[in-house]
Order: sequence, then structure tokens, then C-alpha cells
Amino acid sequence: MRRKIVAALDDHDYEQLELLATLSRIKRPELLRRIIRAYLDKGNANLATERAK
Repeated sequence: MRRKIVAALDDHDYEQLELLATLSRIKRPELLRRIIRAYLDKGNANLATERAK
């Protein structure tokens, strides 16, 4: 299932994302997908840890 995520970035954040995307040789949307996926996976891992206690 896909869901839409809206993010607001200031100029500095946007410039940093452009630089990272250029260095990684990937497009900005793909970089954002990877960052968000890692963040969500980390959150899911934290929830699993809390539930196990």
C-alpha cells in the first residue's frame, strides 16, 4: 500500500538534499524515499522493542 507523505523543507535543507542526490547520483525523489523509509523502519524497530518489554 502506498501513502502520500508531504514534507516542508527550508532552503538549506533543500540544498543539502540536492547535494546528497548529486553525490549519490540519484534523483531527489528517490533520495527522499530512502530517507523516509529508513526513518519509518527505525520507528517500527523502536515500536517492536517497546512492545517486547
